[in-house]
Amino acid sequence: MDLAALCDPGCETFCAQDVQRILGRPATPAEGCVFIPDATREEAALLNYHLLTASRVLAVLSRSCDAASLLATDFSPFLVRGGAFKVVARENGERAHEVEESLGEALHKRGLPVDLTKPSMTIVAWRQGASCVVGVDLSGRDLGKREYRAFHTRRSLRSTIVASALFAGEAVGRRIIDPYSIDGTVAIEAVLAATRTSPQLYKKEFAFMHMPFAADKDWSAFFLAEDSRRGSEASVRCFYPLVRLLKMGRANAKLAGIDKLLSQTKCELRWLSTKLVEHNTEVLITVPPVSSKHVPPKDVEQVQDELFAEAKRALMPAGRIVLIAEKKAELLNPAQRHGFELKKEWVVRRGGAQFFFLIFAAP
Repeated sequence: MDLAALCDPGCETFCAQDVQRILGRPATPAEGCVFIPDATREEAALLNYHLLTASRVLAVLSRSCDAASLLATDFSPFLVRGGAFKVVARENGERAHEVEESLGEALHKRGLPVDLTKPSMTIVAWRQGASCVVGVDLSGRDLGKREYRAFHTRRSLRSTIVASALFAGEAVGRRIIDPYSIDGTVAIEAVLAATRTSPQLYKKEFAFMHMPFAADKDWSAFFLAEDSRRGSEASVRCFYPLVRLLKMGRANAKLAGIDKLLSQTKCELRWLSTKLVEHNTEVLITVPPVSSKHVPPKDVEQVQDELFAEAKRALMPAGRIVLIAEKKAELLNPAQRHGFELKKEWVVRRGGAQFFFLIFAAP
């Protein structure tokens, strides 16, 4: 079967790299998703279990959102005997009620029963820009909602965005520090990627496991075998400006099952060099503070200036800074003052929010 992994707009290349990491073969990026052709049910399971950058995995039924494209589809591999379905449609991040009604009505006329409350099969219609895919939801839930995210702040970012930034900065498996953490997410996602630890480690339940094409396999044993392949080392350090943030980060890391693999401590940004070996870090990645109605630009610029000053001491000659930023312009002057050059940038979106992935080369 062909699969599609749904991701945040702008993160398609990084989602394809994530698929390559898991399956060892390429995926084809499209707008808002990546396609994986001729996948086995085991590969579908691996993607649901290990993907860091995607929200759902679909079994592709059609590359068109036209109801006519589904009229001849055989749903027997996905729909249990006596089961019912529902349709969920999204277009450019918004609910698409007309598409839901059109597809749902066409399939109901074919004799498929509908259940909007507890369906045994959910059909997802996903349109992003010029790209469209209709498929059966194999995940059964939003894979981007991490179970470990029990504690967060108003500035916390979605885990799929953070994980995508790791791939953008070629940071997976590198010697990494997050010098200004707000909840531990950056460091936790880095450890998950480096050790092949599943973000679904304590929630091994997916919709596909109960579908006819997969119901005869012992998936509990399959996932336990995957867990046995986890790595036991990661070179990731995380620093928090406040004790309360450190406590949140430690709790989240424990819930993720990687607290023993991650170094976490409180440290004000200006004292970071006292905690590190000089020029020994490959990648510094963080979510820098931004100005707001509560925080004047002058205060933010002081923290950003300290960030680049400390990075200059910490990074190896070929090292780099990866920033997940809401405001690009605020970071350019502090970077230039300390000799950092902006090498690459990407714009990614999540709902109505826009973020920049900014890659600065060490001077």
